Amino acid sequence: MRILILCVALFAAVPGHAADFTGVRVEGRVGYDRLGLKLSGNGNSGSSGKDGVAYGVGIGYDIGLGSRFIVGGEADVDFASGTQCARFNLNNQFCLGNKRDFEASGRVGYKFAGNPLIYIKAGYANARLPGLVSTIGLAGTSADSANKSGYRIGTGVEVAISRMIYAKGEYRYTGYGTDIVAVANTATRIKLDRNQLIAAIGVRFFEVVKIQRQIL
Repeated sequence: MRILILCVALFAAVPGHAADFTGVRVEGRVGYDRLGLKLSGNGNSGSSGKDGVAYGVGIGYDIGLGSRFIVGGEADVDFASGTQCARFNLNNQFCLGNKRDFEASGRVGYKFAGNPLIYIKAGYANARLPGLVSTIGLAGTSADSANKSGYRIGTGVEVAISRMIYAKGEYRYTGYGTDIVAVANTATRIKLDRNQLIAAIGVRFFEVVKIQRQIL
């Protein structure tokens, strides 16, 4: 809730234009990314959280439901910076890279008179997270570069800056579940999650088509 209030406050200062928030849209975005890692097994445990920068692009489509609600879907691909390590015991650690992140999700939104649109979203996420088991002070001994699938939920605020251009702020949480890997010959449970706060600028092509028809 505090994230949603913050997004509303940030976009309240953006000059608004009446919009129906429907049609095809594409966007570019950048923001804060935090990948969380927890290890546990054989009486040992460790955790780590790495702050980084996320950036990417997305495409979506929204339709109106009555005068106030919209529903839509989107597909996004993002990349993030940073590598993090969690120490499992005195001698061993597990490190994760931070590569490609894909999302396919749906959203439901409520639009206030003119501006803005407030929405919630949920969907599927898949991340490429290269893993490396190593001994402290030595080179890595084994690697795991599997894709990690999970669920994503979020909330955000979108504002029409002009007839074609929009801006939005969005909070997203992703849970990737739990995997088992061998760390120091011990079956170790690894739990991954991700928190992101994203700002985006996009274009609605519905408005482009509408303007062309008016000119013709």
